[in-house]
Amino acid sequence: MEAKLKNGQQKPYFWQIAPPRIKVVMCNTYDYKGAFMSSATSIRLDEELKDRLKTLADDRHRSAHALMLEAITEYIDREEKRSQYLRDGQAAWQHYQETGLHLTAEEAEAWISTWGTENEQDAPPCHR
Repeated sequence: MEAKLKNGQQKPYFWQIAPPRIKVVMCNTYDYKGAFMSSATSIRLDEELKDRLKTLADDRHRSAHALMLEAITEYIDREEKRSQYLRDGQAAWQHYQETGLHLTAEEAEAWISTWGTENEQDAPPCHR
C-alpha cells in the first residue's frame, strides 16, 4: 500500500505507519577487531519540535544531543521500572494462585502503622 505525496509521487507504505514527527536511523560502530563499540542514532524531527529542542537546550546551556540522551535515558529507565513492576505483580498473583498465602488489608495496614514508631513490628506471617 502506498500513499501519494503532494507532488503526486508515491511514498512507501512504511512512511504511513511511522510517527509523522520523528524518524530514527541507527548505525552501529565496531573496533578493528569487530567488537561492538557504540551506536549512533539519527533522529529526524519536524521543525516545530526541533525549534523547541533548540530553545530548551539554549535555555539550559546544554546541547540538544545531551537533552535528547537524557530524555531517552529517563524514558527507558521509567518504562523498565514499569515493566518490572508489572512482572512482579504477575509473579505475586501467580504465587497467590498456587499457594493461597496472603495478608488481609487490615493486617497490612496494622503492620504499616507501626513503622517509624517505638513499637515497630516485623511483617506478619502470610496465611491461607
